[in-house]
Amino acid sequence: MNTAQSFAVIAKPIAHQFRHVAPTSLDWASEREFLYAQIFRPGNEAVIEMIDRGVEETIESVRRAARSSAAMGLTMNPTAALVYFIPRRARKRNSELYPDDKSEAHYKSTVPWIIGATPSYRGLAFVCTHYSGFDDVLSEVVFKADSFVYHGPFEKPLHVPTLDNALRTEKNAIGAYALFVKQGRIRTEYVDAPTIAMVRSMSDNSNGLMWTKFWTEGWRKVAVRRGSKLAMQSAGIVPSGGERWTAAEDAMQAADGVTLDETGAPVNVPRGTPDPAEPTSGAQASAAKPRGMGGLRDRMTQATTRSQEAQTETELEPASKALLALPAPSKHPEGSIEWWLDQVHAGGSDARLDEIKVAALAAGVDRTEDADSFRRVFAERKKELRGPPGSTRQLV
Repeated sequence: MNTAQSFAVIAKPIAHQFRHVAPTSLDWASEREFLYAQIFRPGNEAVIEMIDRGVEETIESVRRAARSSAAMGLTMNPTAALVYFIPRRARKRNSELYPDDKSEAHYKSTVPWIIGATPSYRGLAFVCTHYSGFDDVLSEVVFKADSFVYHGPFEKPLHVPTLDNALRTEKNAIGAYALFVKQGRIRTEYVDAPTIAMVRSMSDNSNGLMWTKFWTEGWRKVAVRRGSKLAMQSAGIVPSGGERWTAAEDAMQAADGVTLDETGAPVNVPRGTPDPAEPTSGAQASAAKPRGMGGLRDRMTQATTRSQEAQTETELEPASKALLALPAPSKHPEGSIEWWLDQVHAGGSDARLDEIKVAALAAGVDRTEDADSFRRVFAERKKELRGPPGSTRQLV
């Protein structure tokens, strides 16, 4: 199957399901294009190849991700960055449980890529403000060089962040907080760095993109996720807000494997991380499981070991740019300059040409030797759409 056929196979069963669970503010015609941009994008070739081969696990995971986004009430528009579509292997490589995994080639050819939709911290804030009645929700990371005074859970903290990027690094981060505002009432959730590290160590994907390249995203999500339940309880959220949040919580648990208790704290992780009293002698000391900071170091070491044992890439970067949705048919390879010129020729309005231009820039066409050809054909097509002087006609 080609790309258009593959997407048609994916999208056709989704329409009715999407409309059934999505809020009225989300239009399937637009969301369908956003779903295409999330999946059929440069850098996602491994996933696209499995979709084109008809791998059902991959195809169904895309449908499930779209339904999950609808249930959360979040647009799939990549530029909004409310939800991330993160491709990962259906399972990690493990030669002990699966002897055939000793061959990396066999692992890569047999274990499918699947797509998971997980909300960003902006997405969580969106659920809180649009469906749960909050006036505002924000989250920030606190660094050593910041001026920060925490006044407790029912007051707004004083935070003056440093603007020196050299000091805004993960090793200099001391915590993160989330602020929930409703009708003048404020609730603040502050989470210190050791607690965030412990939450990370409990994640099934503790060395994934959210905890490494996009670590500030992970830190902010911990604060929003932990504070939201108690904030919602005290604010008396509307039922639909609870349903949207539950869908978001389910998506995050599926992505990270971290389950929250009724207070919003990850199970077995307290709301603070002071070092508890440790047994000091005898059999009790030798048999005790490491706790406090010592236990945290052990769990972080175990998380690193799990990542090293995978021995292969299990996660790709989420889509972060709006790419061309529903491209016109072309006999040329997708992404070639001839393919792009076919898209320009097929553009029937100024708006569509602008979409093509944005997608072409995102794909780096302007950095190739064919950039001048693209610009020339693009300018000519723009003139054609304008028609004779004084005309407002557009081609269709």
